[in-house]
Amino acid sequence: MSASTIPDPAASLAAEVGPSNTQAVARTVVAGYQTAAVAAAPLAAPVPIGSGVGVKQVVIENWNNTPYVFMINTNDELYYGHLTTTLVSTLPYKAANTFSGWTFVTGAAKEITVDLGKNNNPYIYLINTNNDLYYGNLSTGTAFPPNQVAFSGWNFLTGAAKDVTVGQWNGNTYIYLINTNNDLYFGNWYTTTSTTFPPVPSQTLFAGWNFITGAAKQVSVDLWRGYPYLYLINSKDELYYGNLYFAQKTLPPPIGHASFSGWNFITGAAKQVTVSQWNGNPYLYLINSNDELYYGNLSALSSSTTIPPGTSKFSGWNFITGAAKQVAVGQWQNNPYLYLINSNDNLYYGNLYTAQTQTGPSTFTSYTAFSGWTFLTGAAKQITGGTWQSNPYLYLINSNNDLFFSNLYTALISTLPYKTATAFSGWSPF
Repeated sequence: MSASTIPDPAASLAAEVGPSNTQAVARTVVAGYQTAAVAAAPLAAPVPIGSGVGVKQVVIENWNNTPYVFMINTNDELYYGHLTTTLVSTLPYKAANTFSGWTFVTGAAKEITVDLGKNNNPYIYLINTNNDLYYGNLSTGTAFPPNQVAFSGWNFLTGAAKDVTVGQWNGNTYIYLINTNNDLYFGNWYTTTSTTFPPVPSQTLFAGWNFITGAAKQVSVDLWRGYPYLYLINSKDELYYGNLYFAQKTLPPPIGHASFSGWNFITGAAKQVTVSQWNGNPYLYLINSNDELYYGNLSALSSSTTIPPGTSKFSGWNFITGAAKQVAVGQWQNNPYLYLINSNDNLYYGNLYTAQTQTGPSTFTSYTAFSGWTFLTGAAKQITGGTWQSNPYLYLINSNNDLFFSNLYTALISTLPYKTATAFSGWSPF
């Protein structure tokens, strides 16, 4: 990404700390990064949710076995909080899920992605309202009170950012960026190793941006066969896939950079794709331009040391339903669970599973089947899935921009014949 396309981040520093915290902003430059600190008390306390303020985006990341909720509200303010289990002090004594409350991070937030870095801390990648990309992380300190969560502050990465996806590969964090020109780049962090005596402390540095393609509309990234696979919808609504790899004799960063395999066409008329692995293969859930939901999967075809890991084949598409608006996918009981918002803003769930059909006196053939849809609620706007305590948790933004959480669980039916069934906890507001 050329320097000419990257605006000076200084102009966005006041906006970065938020419209309610713009009094006496002090700028600091550390190792080439731009950070901002608030030197005076805020003009007014920000309102996370309520009093006319709703929820615009929510991202869930499990940290220390706890679901952390990162939320951008309709005032473009970024907050985080987490779910916790408490014991109800009245009879009958039982555990209940409660919410910690919201902690303010910054204003002027447009979009976030959260990734657990190699040190197992949540790193937040923020695109602000000026299209600048920053990162910062949460961590637990050693001061009293113990395990208190602190935020590192923001570090500038680039301007002209439109969409960002983050993932891990070979112990390093890789960032996939679509800029405002719809160009797709990738870059990564790496840790230096001292070769001098006395040794120099190691540093974590950014290797720079590498161009992949133009006309990018949406990209999803999934680690498969040991390599990051990219699933791209371009400006013509065509769906492709390809992967990063290190060629033979290529040195690791910062001397050598990963290469890209090239694109493999899957289908046209693609509107939205979600990728989730099942039985060791990536399953693609596609909403096409007719709002129809399909699934299909890749599987390994051959191995290669020239362009590793080798070629793949696609299964073809299997129709699930029409009138699809958004789909989220999670894993539960070793099966993929789909959470669908349809064109009437109704939320449903269903799952794929492996069934068998008898093809001979003692011969059975396995195939993939779909359970059918179970209704959850209406007036749904955005659904995000997660896992906690071995159960799927759902985070719903409704048509009023209110945020709720709930979960599925396995219940025992108390009438004969005794058996288990999937039950729904009901919605709890934040």
